[in-house]
Amino acid sequence: MIPNVKMSQMLIFGVLFTFFMLVNTDKTPALIWSPNRPLSGLSPSYAGETIQADHFLDNYLTPLTTDPAQSLIVFVQNKLSVEDFTKHADVYNPNSDGGAFRNVKAAMDENFSVHLPEIASPTSAVQKLSTSFTGERVTVDSPTDLENMDLKPGTQYLIIISLKPISGKDEFSEFKMNDEDIGKCLHHLSRRGLQYSAVYTAEASQVSEEAVHSGRQLLATEDAADNKTYNGTFYNEQNVLMYLQYVNLTITRKAIGTGKPRLETYQWNFKTPNITVEQCNDTINGSLDCVATPHGDYNALRINMTFDNSNGTANLRFTIKQTDNMGSQWKSTRGTVDLTPSSEGVTLTGMDVDYNIESIRGFCFHCARLYTKPSVRNFTSNATVYPSDVEKITLTMTRFQIEVSFNTSKGLGGRDFTNTSIPFSTDVWECVEFFTVPIWMGIISTLFLILILFYGLTMIANITTMDRFDDPKAKTITVTVNE
Repeated sequence: MIPNVKMSQMLIFGVLFTFFMLVNTDKTPALIWSPNRPLSGLSPSYAGETIQADHFLDNYLTPLTTDPAQSLIVFVQNKLSVEDFTKHADVYNPNSDGGAFRNVKAAMDENFSVHLPEIASPTSAVQKLSTSFTGERVTVDSPTDLENMDLKPGTQYLIIISLKPISGKDEFSEFKMNDEDIGKCLHHLSRRGLQYSAVYTAEASQVSEEAVHSGRQLLATEDAADNKTYNGTFYNEQNVLMYLQYVNLTITRKAIGTGKPRLETYQWNFKTPNITVEQCNDTINGSLDCVATPHGDYNALRINMTFDNSNGTANLRFTIKQTDNMGSQWKSTRGTVDLTPSSEGVTLTGMDVDYNIESIRGFCFHCARLYTKPSVRNFTSNATVYPSDVEKITLTMTRFQIEVSFNTSKGLGGRDFTNTSIPFSTDVWECVEFFTVPIWMGIISTLFLILILFYGLTMIANITTMDRFDDPKAKTITVTVNE
């Protein structure tokens, strides 16, 4: 019975990562393994189930401490999600050694193991267990600390090992470093002859709700799921409603010199802009005649956002124009950016950025993350980075939402924004395309299955019965076959 259980657990790790992709990334996963204790008595985990902290404590952690000769080792890092295994464990390679999780994969494959994809606050369950644990409690920060301890076989320990935090700068290397620390700890415990069960989990999920969202949602509203509001800047003037959380500007420098390629990144986050709006009209030569105070009819709006903080000063300008004479459609496709940083020494002057902001009368435009396409041609040379050294520039407007109204004096603008408490329209023009990648995947997969079904039905329709049969009273049918 036990060998069969162990063999099945060895096969689980490969299926684990594929299964992880199907579950919600809001919760923290946990991996449990033991070299000498079967784990078949633990409660099973079902797809989509979120295990609460008390349930995790009573049905998983506590049973692992019932044997007084069996110690419990808990590896805790600051962030971990099921997406991390998908990205860094080389899960699509059937001959993979685990990628950044090589030692963890080996421990799961070679020992009795259980995987739990969703746990709500697993570290709080570990803390509760620590207060009620009757054996010796130990907290260490590195494998070296564990090697210097006098651990005696037969004594029950609760060892909580805090792994190095995941900062996100180079996740693969950070996960690999923690995996090597786990391997060193396991090797040391085996060398000491300790019987143990191990748990690998984290304090929080690596993927935030905003990062995994790809559908349509309102931005400048309260989040009903976690009852929180996103801090941002709200503007209501000149018949313009606008909301923006922050702007991220990233400049990636090419690898310079010989040897291993190395990319340098300069990054700025700007919040709380000073926003001004000018009402404009197209002139005969194609330029704009703009004023900062409201006037009669106008067919364009020039929006200027100035960010000034410790990162430096940035200025983002873009113009919204009517695309018809009735003010029922409006669009903006290009803006300019200026940057004067405080320390990095990288300067931008009049850099063009391409994007696509558009909507129709009575609708608001919003985008969870509006990715623009900056141009390097207006990049200003300086002593730190030259235009020829730039690999790419990215400008991202996070949680951006805007609604405009033209020609309200004629009743053609749809809504009058003179009331400063007016909310955004509930009719939304979203930046997510109607045919998203998941939709196309579903359509193509369905068409492929329909093609298989059609081919099968065609083959069945072409089946015919035999048209000649042997007559026992007549001459036998013979078929001559040449050798």
